[in-house]
Amino acid sequence: MNWFKVFIILVVFIFQSICSFGQLHVDTTRNIKLFENLFFAPDCGVKIENFKVTGNIFSIGYFQNHCGKLQIEKGLILSTGYVMDAIGPNNKTNSGEKVNFSGDKDLDLISKGKTFDAIILEFDFIPNSDSIAFDYIFASEEYPEYVNKGVNDSFAFYLFNEKSKEKINLAKLPNSSQAITVDNINSIHNSAFFISNTDKYNCLFYSLQFDGLTTKLSTGYKVNPYQKYHIKICISDVGDGYFDSAVLLNAHSFRSAGTFDFTNLTDTVSSMLEDVEIIKEDSSQILFMPNIEFDFNSFIINENSFETINRMALFLLNHFDLNIEINGYSDAIGSDDYNRNLSLKRAESIAAYLFSKGIDTNRIETYGFGSKNPVAENNTSIGRSKNRRVSFKIF
Repeated sequence: MNWFKVFIILVVFIFQSICSFGQLHVDTTRNIKLFENLFFAPDCGVKIENFKVTGNIFSIGYFQNHCGKLQIEKGLILSTGYVMDAIGPNNKTNSGEKVNFSGDKDLDLISKGKTFDAIILEFDFIPNSDSIAFDYIFASEEYPEYVNKGVNDSFAFYLFNEKSKEKINLAKLPNSSQAITVDNINSIHNSAFFISNTDKYNCLFYSLQFDGLTTKLSTGYKVNPYQKYHIKICISDVGDGYFDSAVLLNAHSFRSAGTFDFTNLTDTVSSMLEDVEIIKEDSSQILFMPNIEFDFNSFIINENSFETINRMALFLLNHFDLNIEINGYSDAIGSDDYNRNLSLKRAESIAAYLFSKGIDTNRIETYGFGSKNPVAENNTSIGRSKNRRVSFKIF
């Protein structure tokens, strides 16, 4: 037996196995809801509405990558052709598909040319802090031959402020006003952000079909907490509808990335509720007592209290990530055990009403403290009525 040949065969087998393991895996069978869950983590700090895709159904998919050179392990891929064509190895100099979809007017302005085969992902969102961010990679088969040749494949991340109607493209180079396009990022211009995919001894070559791509880029913007915005992520061919480009969105990377100080809620709570007493506030919670009282020996909500509780329900619906603690109290007439049970029922009656208004029970905690911590003397009827109350903690 020729041991040298065995050695060569073994080396080739191992090399092919490594390349196969590093190959991109793409799946187009997942539905829109699964795509949404992939892009947004459960604790991302944003509330998502109206998630939709416009374009060819085979131009969006889930991808998973085992080559560290790609810098993103898994996520969503949007392509101007078919996303399955993104799978390596990079054995074609100009691969692509003309999917015969229309372009996008916003991208026409960026590329300064006619766009084709646009794929658009868009959604409304409400952030819970003062900024948003996410990560992505842009890749293209237009590299390197068609740089500055009028086929400036482009994409954008448009942020629309629903209140001011302002529109901003977030797909820009870091600390720059330059849009992410084939002509703006390549081996000559902004080369620090460019990766050529021509090295056959690199797992990236066997993972991805595209001839060039950017490094992993992050984008973000300052926003107002709990205000509605709209995002439009779009990519298209320019000049021709054949050679494809793609954007790879990092899984679970869309996030409300800023900070939120609960002390900012004081004015909101004060303006929301009439005759409210702020008991305590800090950077993690606010404790307050609105004017909600109960009849003697009763846990039924008085009619004149519903307006206040309805305002609280609306506040909690808008501030989707905040939780509420409801603490019930009683006057001093009756045994301690009876009063604790009665005060808990008062808290639970408000919790049940908030639930009927759409507040998830997982966001509500209820406690009964009986006659503890009175706010008035219990030796007068007026004082006792003030002690039959509830307080709230938002956290």
